[in-house]
Amino acid sequence: MDPTEVQPGVWDEHTPVHVEGDNEQSYLMCPVATISACFVDFVVGTDWVRLGTFANGQRPVSDIDGDAVLEFAGHGASALT
Repeated sequence: MDPTEVQPGVWDEHTPVHVEGDNEQSYLMCPVATISACFVDFVVGTDWVRLGTFANGQRPVSDIDGDAVLEFAGHGASALT
């Protein structure tokens, strides 16, 4: 994965984060207080991975959802490397 090949603006609305087990910059999208989804884009080897969860209209997204997705991504990154 070459970050210079990513289309400009792709992560403008995302929060830069660190996924445990990954040394590259990762990006979280978790629109708190909306009926939406949380997902994180991170690098495993030479590939980008997107991992997320959907609230399915049951409740608004909260900070806990973002924390859970980041924790899950850390487990995924560790398992895939």
